Amino acid sequence: MSTPTIVAETMGLYGPRGWTVRAGIWRILRNHISPNLSTALDDNGAPTSDYVDLRDIGPTTARQLLDAMPDDALTDTHNAAPILGELLHACIASQGRLRLHGYGIGPQRNDERVAVDAIWIETPNTAVINPQRVWPVIANHYGLTNRGDPDEATPRRRFNDHGPEGMWLWWD
Repeated sequence: MSTPTIVAETMGLYGPRGWTVRAGIWRILRNHISPNLSTALDDNGAPTSDYVDLRDIGPTTARQLLDAMPDDALTDTHNAAPILGELLHACIASQGRLRLHGYGIGPQRNDERVAVDAIWIETPNTAVINPQRVWPVIANHYGLTNRGDPDEATPRRRFNDHGPEGMWLWWD
């Protein structure tokens, strides 16, 4: 069953509504949609929900997003978080050590976009790391614009209770 992707061809935040579907963004992200939500993709490749929780985006997906997204959309930021395009480049450069988390807004809304509001970075021996001092080091290392400190910086394993040790940085 196919659901309508957009009602009318109107301009949204980063272009004509439905740009994420036409660019194949949701198909690129399909393996990163949080299993905690009942979001699926319709026959057109559009999300069935207007808000899509995204988890654990790595370098391969980051490269695909950079290639598929319009330049304006790569300038998106979530509050004080770094710029999306910079985060995608950092994810690629990290060779999998830096993972992106965030959300997507579907074509049902005029603020259709992909946003990153958190990163996880592999950092062995997190017990000796000062969470308040790790962000400037990461920003400097990966060339990220430091637009503001994260609201949360805590040691965490990649998959919460298992996987490599790292730091979770989240901007509200």
